[in-house]
Amino acid sequence: MRKSRTDASDLKDAIEAISKNKRYVPIEFQQVVRNKNTFDFTEYDIVILSQLAEGTMQKNIPDHLKKLGMRASSQSSVEKRLNQIRSALGFTKNEQLIAYCKDYNII
Repeated sequence: MRKSRTDASDLKDAIEAISKNKRYVPIEFQQVVRNKNTFDFTEYDIVILSQLAEGTMQKNIPDHLKKLGMRASSQSSVEKRLNQIRSALGFTKNEQLIAYCKDYNII
């Protein structure tokens, strides 16, 4: 529990939830999770992630993007975009990112 103006009320809510065998998650934690799940995936992102999920090697994705006529189809662009997405969602590996995207039906 965090110290705040509503700490007595929050503590009461937590105790009531626990007494009913329910889980209590403070509002601050709920907001952090909500913010993490608000990343906006573009069509470009989805194409890149779909290719990775299908097993396409990262170095071959630019060729696929060129065939589709998509902008920023260089190897550097793909790497930078994957780094941005992983960073925004708090992942360190592409595998984690792909699993997350499959779990949330993004790809």
